[in-house]
This record gives sequence, structure tokens and C-alpha cells, in this order.
Amino acid sequence: MNVCHPFICLLFLAGLQDGGLGPVQAETYTELEGRNITVSCSFYLTGRRMYFCKKDCSRENILVETTDYRAQRGRYSIEFNKTGTALYFLLVSITELKRSDSGWYRCALDQTWIRHTDFEIVVNYDSPAATPT
Repeated sequence: MNVCHPFICLLFLAGLQDGGLGPVQAETYTELEGRNITVSCSFYLTGRRMYFCKKDCSRENILVETTDYRAQRGRYSIEFNKTGTALYFLLVSITELKRSDSGWYRCALDQTWIRHTDFEIVVNYDSPAATPT
């Protein structure tokens, strides 16, 4: 006896994996101001177009959008990788972090937004007084 239609099961599993459906615990990454950060977003399905966005991926929040394996726009970059298994990765990076970079980000595949990963970046101030001499 089938529990659910294969397509519905696939959508459910994809949602559990990357935040597309239902509650999923998002990661928080902390880094010092002036440093670089790279976050790896993993997916079980691939997509034609890749996005790196601040907050959601509405038009004004898209930092990098590409159909290539790699793209850069200012301090932001995105790179597509595939492992030997059926796992795909988007590596998203920000160079020379600023305090204003703190906030929620999303890496996504295609415009359906079903396949996405949300995460938070917290940029801490690197105070010279806090650095040991």
C-alpha cells in the first residue's frame, strides 16, 4: 500500500531537507568584521538558475544570480559543486565583511523557491582593544 504519491513524497522530503516546507532549524554563522565568510548550502536536486540573496529572493534582494557554475558581483560570489553522490552544493561567499552584512540570507535553486536554504550571518566588531598584545 502506497503512503503517498511519489511526487508528493519528493516535495515533502525536499522541503524537510532545505526549508522549503515546514519548520527547519536554520544555521547561524558568526565572523569578525573585515574577514571573509563562505557558507555551503546542500541540495538533493539540481536547478538551472542559482541565487544568493539577502532575506528572501525578491528582485531587490538578489545579490548574485547565475546559470553558470560560478559568478561574482562585488563582494558577493556563488559557486556550484557536485559530489560523487546525488548531493549538490552552492558555496556562497562574502568578502570583507561589514557590520551591515549581519542578517538573514538565502541560497536557492530556480525560481520556485521550493529548493532553498536560509541562514543567518552575525558580524562582530573586531575591536583593537579586544586583541591580545
